[in-house]
Amino acid sequence: MILPDFILLSRSNKFCQFTGIDSYEHCLNKKIFLNYSGTVNYQFNSRGFRDNEWPCTLEDLKKRIWCVGDSFTVGVGSSIDRTWPSVLAKNINRQTINVSMDGASNNWIFRKTLKILQEISPDMIVIHWSYVHRSESDDQSQVDENRRLHLNLVNLEDMNNPIPDIQRLYNYVSELEKVKKQTVIVHSVIPNFIIESSQSKNINGHKVTALVNNLYRLGNWVKEFPTLDWARDGHHYDIKTAEKFVQEIIAILTSKIDL
Repeated sequence: MILPDFILLSRSNKFCQFTGIDSYEHCLNKKIFLNYSGTVNYQFNSRGFRDNEWPCTLEDLKKRIWCVGDSFTVGVGSSIDRTWPSVLAKNINRQTINVSMDGASNNWIFRKTLKILQEISPDMIVIHWSYVHRSESDDQSQVDENRRLHLNLVNLEDMNNPIPDIQRLYNYVSELEKVKKQTVIVHSVIPNFIIESSQSKNINGHKVTALVNNLYRLGNWVKEFPTLDWARDGHHYDIKTAEKFVQEIIAILTSKIDL
C-alpha cells in the first residue's frame, strides 16, 4: 500500500450522521442546525478519510489534487458536495484526494504534507492550515487520532500569545517550499486568521500582523477570504464560502499549471 500510515483507524469504513460539534447537542447555533437545507452524513473510506477510495497506482495519485487540512477540509457540518475539496474537483473536472482530520494541528498537517511530497510528489497540493494554537503529542507510538491535544490541555496563557505558533507555522511552510520540487503548493488559512491573532491579549497586534505578512511571502497563498455562510454546526463554513475559497485557489493554480 502506498502511504501505509495514512490511516485513521477509528473511522475506517465508518458511516455516521453526526460528528464533533455537528450535532444538535453540541452545535453552536441550534437554529442554523435545524434550518440547514442539505443532507449531512459522514462516509469514511477504508483509510478513514471523508473521501472516495484512493487510486492504487503512483501515476494516478500524482495527477490528483491533494487537499490537506483539519475539520474545515473534512467539511464538518456540510454535505459532501458542499465541502471545498468537492467544489474544487467539480469546478476544474479533476479529482481530489482529501487528507483531513477534525482537530488536526498544523504539526499533523505538516507531517502529512511532507510525506506526500516525499512519496508521491503530486502535481498539486492545497493546504488549509489549522488554528495555530493547536498541538499534538510527541508520542509516536500513538495513532494520529490519539495524539491530538485538545484546548483544555493547552496552556491558556500561551493561547494569548500566538507569535511562537505563527513562527512555527512559518517554519513548516518554509520547509515544504524547500522540498516541494515540481509540486505546486497553495497555502491557505481559516478566515479571520489575522484578525483573531491580532486581537489576542497582552501582545502587540502590529507585531503579529508583520509576522503573518512575512509568512505570506512564502509560496502561493489564498490569504483572507470572507465567511459568507455557515455549515450545520454553526462554526464551519458552507457552500458559498467554499465556492469563494475555490475561486481563489483556481486563480493561483491556473497561473502555475495547465489545468
